[in-house]
Amino acid sequence: MISLRLLLLPLAAAALIGATPAMLAAQCDTLPPRRDIDFDSIAVFQFQSGGASCWGWEAPDGRHYAIMGGQRSIGFVDVQTMTVVDTVPTQFCQWRELKTYRNYCYAVSECTGDKQGMMIIDMRYLPDSVRYVGSYVFGSNVRSHCISIDTARGYCYLVRQNYSGFRIVSLANPEAPVEVGGVTTGDLHDMTAFNDTVYAAEAYNSSFSIWNCANKAAPVMLARVTIPGGGYVHNVWPSPDRRYLASTEEVPVGRTMKVWNMEDLGNISLVDQYIGPGRIPHNAHIEGDYLFISHYTSGVSVLDFNYPECLVVKSVFDTYLANDNADYEGCWGVYPHTNGSGRVYASNIDGRLFIFQFTVHPYAASAAFAAAPRVGEVPLDAAFTSAGMDLDAWAWDFGDGGQATVANPTHTYTTPGIYDVSLAVAGPGGVDTALEPAYVLALAETLHVADTGFDRNTSVVWDVNLHNQVPIDELRLPITLSGVPELATFDSISFVGCRTSYFETRQILDDSRPTGQIVVLLRTDAGGGAPDLAPGNGPIARLHLTIPNDATPGDTVRFAVGQIGFHPYFAVANATNFVPKVNGGAAVIGPPCDCACHADPICDGNPNIQDVVSIVAVAFRGNSDTLDPACVHNGRGDVNCSGSTDVIDVVLMVGAAFRGDDPNTAFCDPCGP
Repeated sequence: MISLRLLLLPLAAAALIGATPAMLAAQCDTLPPRRDIDFDSIAVFQFQSGGASCWGWEAPDGRHYAIMGGQRSIGFVDVQTMTVVDTVPTQFCQWRELKTYRNYCYAVSECTGDKQGMMIIDMRYLPDSVRYVGSYVFGSNVRSHCISIDTARGYCYLVRQNYSGFRIVSLANPEAPVEVGGVTTGDLHDMTAFNDTVYAAEAYNSSFSIWNCANKAAPVMLARVTIPGGGYVHNVWPSPDRRYLASTEEVPVGRTMKVWNMEDLGNISLVDQYIGPGRIPHNAHIEGDYLFISHYTSGVSVLDFNYPECLVVKSVFDTYLANDNADYEGCWGVYPHTNGSGRVYASNIDGRLFIFQFTVHPYAASAAFAAAPRVGEVPLDAAFTSAGMDLDAWAWDFGDGGQATVANPTHTYTTPGIYDVSLAVAGPGGVDTALEPAYVLALAETLHVADTGFDRNTSVVWDVNLHNQVPIDELRLPITLSGVPELATFDSISFVGCRTSYFETRQILDDSRPTGQIVVLLRTDAGGGAPDLAPGNGPIARLHLTIPNDATPGDTVRFAVGQIGFHPYFAVANATNFVPKVNGGAAVIGPPCDCACHADPICDGNPNIQDVVSIVAVAFRGNSDTLDPACVHNGRGDVNCSGSTDVIDVVLMVGAAFRGDDPNTAFCDPCGP
């Protein structure tokens, strides 16, 4: 038996937008498995008495460096050799944030005194050493809690000393910054800037805002979201495609990291949230398909971000020491933006800098596939889709001799048949093969119902013939006859003498014959083992109709198959909704055949000399034949129904009148075909 299997493909994340939490939970269950990852600490460095933020830098030669913002120094680690290559001493400051632009590191803190304001450090001499350039002090204000640099535009954004907003500083001359504008937010902790757009974490306002800073003298706020029941909004970070935003709330304990959909800035919506074991998310960063979060009192959490509405935790690495007693001890910052190197940096408040190796495993090779349509009339164009991910090679066999080596081919079946389809794939996750027996049904099935005529006041049988070119185990016939009951009554359907007479199931599913409709289910095997209907041609059902005497001559009864109620179209080989061709199926209503005077021109009921004389006159003297309008031939003298009265008709009439020939044998039947 042929069966169809539904293959679910990965669900696009866009389909999840706007769903309710219950809908999201159900839809998240339909997503494909996420990749496995390894997240391993491969080096740890201790910097003096304590630490704060960390960042990274890729030199023009491709060499990577991790930068630790310590409480008493700023340290530079060569990630290739796993060595501390230089440090820049600072006065003690509990909070220190830093960013990089070109070959410079910029660091800010809450400190006053030596190396106050924004420190500028030249890194061009690494891996040998760094050069402390100096500090940028903005007037009498020397403190800034956080910093962000728009590396694409060359502008630095600094939190104002009183946390009321941010300054905009040009780095056109990296060693001589110039303040060019600013924004007032009311309260502010941190910002993230990309391409003249600034995402601001508005601290005790329990909100975040988005600003267009293309005009540095007059930035424009694009959106602001106040978080219901929110805490101290610590940082915000957009996804690479800018469709989503991650936000953290540092206090009170227990506030979640949240993900927002911001495709519509007029309707930014919360789509998912997460909190790690330490219950205090500090900083969140999105890199590629993953979201990295530093947590106090726990460590670094790595979440799969392929479907932001359906976050999946892939790893949690605990950086917290058991002897750390303060609530706000643990992992301060995390930096995953290492340009595909697979390295991630994380800084602890206890002064430790962690270097992690982040490895994403490829999906296990899967040869699962789907096709649409799988059933149809030849030529059948079937589009195939490989459902596997991370694949490098495909080898398709379509079962009819056709092959392909691309991921998603289209193949045309030109010969009717039932075809097995196979696929072999290879990729980083290995190799796999899949075979789907009887997967594609390329059909040329035809229902043909003879065009004919039905005479009034008669009972008729109308055969429904099927020409099938593949074996069939089930037929579902939703038949509609037009003109019922005006032109005909639909009396019954039978299978005697038909190709389906041996079928074990012959069931009427919907009987609406008074209006010309009936649905019949025909199944070969109902438990007795009857074989499939072999390819062939001939009647599969017989329709019994009665044509009333008052039917209108010239009107037509038409045969059709189609949807009736909940019943599908004609089903062949368990493939529902396949509609075969229907050839013919029109019957014209005519008068009843009344030819009582056929071969009896004088219509006295006996063949005699007078009938012979009458036919001779028509055949040889040009007399007109007497016509009976109900007869299908020309006239009464047309004994053999040839369409004209001639010498053959004379001979037949003489035989009946003088030699005793049986008129039933000698004469044609004018009411016959």
